[in-house]
Amino acid sequence: ERIEQERIEQERIEQERIEQERIEQERIEQERIEQERIEQERIEQKRIEQKRIEQERIEQERIEQERRDAERRAAEEAELKRQQEAARLQADRDRQRQRLQEQRQAAATAEESRRANQRLERERNRYYNALGSAVRRSWRKPPGVPAGIECRVNVTQEPTGRVRDVRVDSCSKGGELMRNSVEQAVLRASPLPTPRDDSLFDRDLRITFRF
Repeated sequence: ERIEQERIEQERIEQERIEQERIEQERIEQERIEQERIEQERIEQKRIEQKRIEQERIEQERIEQERRDAERRAAEEAELKRQQEAARLQADRDRQRQRLQEQRQAAATAEESRRANQRLERERNRYYNALGSAVRRSWRKPPGVPAGIECRVNVTQEPTGRVRDVRVDSCSKGGELMRNSVEQAVLRASPLPTPRDDSLFDRDLRITFRF
């Protein structure tokens, strides 16, 4: 009976050992599973963190690209405005230069016209003085005619100055005798002086002579 009890005790002890080993193995397995779970969570968290960092990097790159694009557009718009302003200023300068040139040209034209008119007027005066001198040199004063007489005369002449016809419209004094003497004076002065400027020539000349 003692032996049987010892056997039973041995079996109990062995059973407890086996049970403890099983429990220890379960504990170890649970710890392994927990460690794996913790490692998996760590890996997942790391993946999530890396994904977050990558998303932040992408977002920063997007923001930076948008900033660069905005700066480029602003620079392009500023350059376009600068070019437009430069073109406007150049156009204003060109218009002003054109106006100045036109004003100078107009002034030069006006001055040239004024000088041409002066030259023409001097030539007209010279021509009419020459006509008057030629006729007065050929005039023979009638007896009893006073000095200071003015006569308006119509003369038809050729381009060479040769008189084709002469008619005295009126004389301030001297009557018919004076008119006849003036007509004869014009005929004797033929050919009359001619103008150096052809534009002053008049085939039908109306002129006032002073005697």
